[in-house]
Amino acid sequence: MISRKPLAQIIERVPAHKKGKDAGYLQDTINLEESIKPEIRQETVRLYYFAKTLKTAFEEILLAFSEPVGRGFWLTAEYGVGKSHFLATLACLLTDNSEDVWGCVHDKEIRNYRFHFQKRHLFPIVTGLRGKTAIAQDKPITLLEQLEKEIEESIKQLGLDGKINVTPVAETLNLFDGFNVSLQGVVNSYIQQKSGKKTSELRKNYPDLFADFVRRFLKEQNLPFEPKFNIIDRLQYLYKQIVGSNTGYNGLLFVIDEYESWLSQRPITSSEGMFDSNVLQALTEILPKQHGYEIFTVIASQTDIPAQLSGSARFRAIPLLAGSDAARDYHVICAHRVRRYKEGMEGEAKLYYHNFYDEFAFYKSETEESFLETFPFHPLSYETVRRFT
Repeated sequence: MISRKPLAQIIERVPAHKKGKDAGYLQDTINLEESIKPEIRQETVRLYYFAKTLKTAFEEILLAFSEPVGRGFWLTAEYGVGKSHFLATLACLLTDNSEDVWGCVHDKEIRNYRFHFQKRHLFPIVTGLRGKTAIAQDKPITLLEQLEKEIEESIKQLGLDGKINVTPVAETLNLFDGFNVSLQGVVNSYIQQKSGKKTSELRKNYPDLFADFVRRFLKEQNLPFEPKFNIIDRLQYLYKQIVGSNTGYNGLLFVIDEYESWLSQRPITSSEGMFDSNVLQALTEILPKQHGYEIFTVIASQTDIPAQLSGSARFRAIPLLAGSDAARDYHVICAHRVRRYKEGMEGEAKLYYHNFYDEFAFYKSETEESFLETFPFHPLSYETVRRFT
């Protein structure tokens, strides 16, 4: 029998790079918002493996989003199959068309889609809803408010603080005018201290800046900021602020993960749930189809599309890791995430394959290629891990 090298000489763990340094073992789950930060994007994309069934879904979305027509996708998948990493990689590629990021894609066919997005620059609004309670102790928070928080976070991350104002100006001024005289005086003093300008002149000449100071004051004092506005008008205002402010962006990308977590706290048939449904309808149907806005939306959930959201072809439903190849793809993804072959060592792993093929009936159905994809773990070990996750 030909002597086989020890596993330690054939494979090694996949390093986890953070800011260019090996940070040790990979995290077991992906933090969606963290993974799309500019300094993390390359690592997010580098670690993603385009398994067969996931690659098909990925290509369908890329192809659809390559056209300047906004639309929505609803992804369903059980917990632990890499849904968040799928979304993070998609968001990185759709919002950053640089060679630095696209060059980290392992799959050549996926990498070739880059030319479709050379003229497209989508502004990212990305949120994972698990752990972000939809019901506060004092008042419900709406999906629109949550998305506005993510817009503000993206503005900060992308260095656009002075270029984009998300405050609804007219509505905020009306809100201020409804304050009692005492509160107006406190707000005016705050604005004058912060701006160094007379508040009357600031409101007259720079109403958007005045409104933004009002919003900042309320947030700092933990007071409810509740200007009244129509959903469509609010989203149109945000779109025009981002796309029409010489920022270089020509569309919006909304990526929302763990939507079932949100629905579990605010049923879709409740008044709050219906409001959120109207927000999604505006993003995926009214604004893209009736107004021609380039708004692209991807929602991921462990549950199927609610009946209230399935009409009018608002969403294209895509199940992740579904079908006859799903189990196999899960095994390959796990192997790719945790181990890799040392340079020139795949040939040594093939010796294990031929030995196992001769010794064990189970491996008669394996090809050399399929064996190398998941070596050195037995398929049952992957299924055991899957049940735990």
